[in-house]
Amino acid sequence: MDEKQNINSINVSMEQLLSIVPSAIFTVDLNKKVTSWNKMAETITGYTPDEMIGNECSLFSGEACKSVCGLYEATEKKPLTEKLCTIKAKDGRQIFISKNVDFIYDQSGKIVGGIESFQDITSTKISQIALQKSENKFRLIWENSIDGFRVTDKNAVIRDVNDAFCRMVRKEKEELIGNKLNCVYSNKSDVDILKVYLDRINSTTAVPREEYYLRMWDDRRIWFSVSTISIESDGETLWVSVFRDITESKKTEILHKVIYEISTAVYEYRELYQLLSKIRDIFDQIIDTDNFLVALFDEETGMLSIPFQSNTKEQFMETPMEGTFSGYVIKTKESLLMTEEESYQLVAEGKAKLVGAPAKIWMGVPIKVLGKVYGVIVIQDYEDENRFGYEELNLLEFVSDQIGVAIERIRSREELEKSEKALQISNSTKDKFFSIISHDLKNPFLTLRGYLEILYEDYNDLTEEEIKSHLATLLNVSEKTLNLLQDLLLWSRSQQNNLEIKFEENNPGELINDAIAPLTDFALKKGIKLNTIIESNSNVICDSFTIKTVIRNLVSNAIKFSKSNDTITVKCEESTDKLTFSIKDTGVGIDKETMKNLFILGKASTEKGTLGEEGTGLGLILCKDFLEKHNCELSAGSKLGIGTEFKFELNKVSLEH
Repeated sequence: MDEKQNINSINVSMEQLLSIVPSAIFTVDLNKKVTSWNKMAETITGYTPDEMIGNECSLFSGEACKSVCGLYEATEKKPLTEKLCTIKAKDGRQIFISKNVDFIYDQSGKIVGGIESFQDITSTKISQIALQKSENKFRLIWENSIDGFRVTDKNAVIRDVNDAFCRMVRKEKEELIGNKLNCVYSNKSDVDILKVYLDRINSTTAVPREEYYLRMWDDRRIWFSVSTISIESDGETLWVSVFRDITESKKTEILHKVIYEISTAVYEYRELYQLLSKIRDIFDQIIDTDNFLVALFDEETGMLSIPFQSNTKEQFMETPMEGTFSGYVIKTKESLLMTEEESYQLVAEGKAKLVGAPAKIWMGVPIKVLGKVYGVIVIQDYEDENRFGYEELNLLEFVSDQIGVAIERIRSREELEKSEKALQISNSTKDKFFSIISHDLKNPFLTLRGYLEILYEDYNDLTEEEIKSHLATLLNVSEKTLNLLQDLLLWSRSQQNNLEIKFEENNPGELINDAIAPLTDFALKKGIKLNTIIESNSNVICDSFTIKTVIRNLVSNAIKFSKSNDTITVKCEESTDKLTFSIKDTGVGIDKETMKNLFILGKASTEKGTLGEEGTGLGLILCKDFLEKHNCELSAGSKLGIGTEFKFELNKVSLEH
């Protein structure tokens, strides 16, 4: 075979080879005109060999070739491999290709053309672009999300975090990445973070959204909503957790729950202590209440009573309001949040004084109803001044009005119960009153009627001595009945508030002398010594009629139960703002059982005196009622065989005024 035939044979073999290779292949001459175009080139571009051969390759490049193309660029070493570029298909589509390029040399080594092979990588390139877009989108979400993202490995080491997570935990990325995740949380946290994390990732590939109340490294308490999934990266399993700070929404949710529970508790608990105990437990859902107390203010006494407290340092049952931090809150009607240093400053300014151990942080909120302050809620911490802040103060203020209403309802209910009890006592008293009228008045009148019938029917048959005896009995019975009527009328008017009480300035000596004057003869007849001792230079504010009645009844009672040679002393002593009146005798005394019923209508003693004197049983009850109208009490003390003493106090007025 000659050389020409050999070349032709080679050309035929090359054409067959080019037609079956999976890459597009074409050749160009020095004028950049296509000299060959294989089947795959036609398949990829849509151009046939007839359309391409003899034309410049710019036909499918999408633009005119530059002065120097990749094939002929001197700076590019040949061959070029896997160079990426784009071409334009016959139908206008843009095609991404990866091409290899080299020169064609003649036998003398001279460049006579070029050869290029390329592959369609459009689908791969589109996937890469889509992936890149997806990655960019993910990175955009990662960096700009309001949710916190955290990537950790199987050893709980933090691999990556976004800015939102850094803001949530108040740490820089450099402080987090490479460290174990417990660097975010406080060692005082209520949960073992590492244990919970490892248990979760070892038991599942995805952790559904859960809520955690976590104490952070700086002691802040945050509610997180967290969901976690596993991903594979370079043959390693990593865990991506998405954090959302739900503290505000959670507090709102809890707050609504707290308000509902407080409202419910008002109707469930009848005792104030039980209610406040429940409120403290409810509050514990929002605020640490290890040191919690409620102090109620009594305007009349100026005292703070503390019906409920839980305190790790000290406890008070009652304390004067003046000078206390609680008193400062009540006076100003404003909430107060202060550190230990700020509390010392308040003391230095003379606005309050320190009562008990100083707290690192002290928070007090007034309990108000319709603008009136009933007391104060106090929560404090003796160790951590960051335990509370204005956020907790606002929460406490929000529910304090509800507590005020609750306390007021409890008080109103207690007052209603007292009123009902008083009404029951009043009805019972009236029943006893009518019983006295029907019994103690009926019997004397029957006696009077009996003796009058005897005098009327047997007058002519009776001796003068018998007539005098019957008349003496009638006189005695009528006097006793008249005394009973007078006492009943006085008591009845007192009960109905029809008794005119006129408070005036009176001299205690004159009150005593006027009261006992009618009883002097009676005491002398029984051989009883009646003394008066006035140790006062002041007058009293009182109603003279009722106070004289009290003194007279008490002295009359003392005479009744005293014997010959006994002594009765009526005394007035002066103290800072009071005058104390006492009636003391050396008579027979009163036994314990009788003492219990001294001031109870229907049970009060009607025992006869030492000479058989009879009483109405209303004297001491009248004394008690009259003194109650003066806002004072009648006290009694007695021993059998030794005597009895009654005492009461009245407000004084200095004679200088």
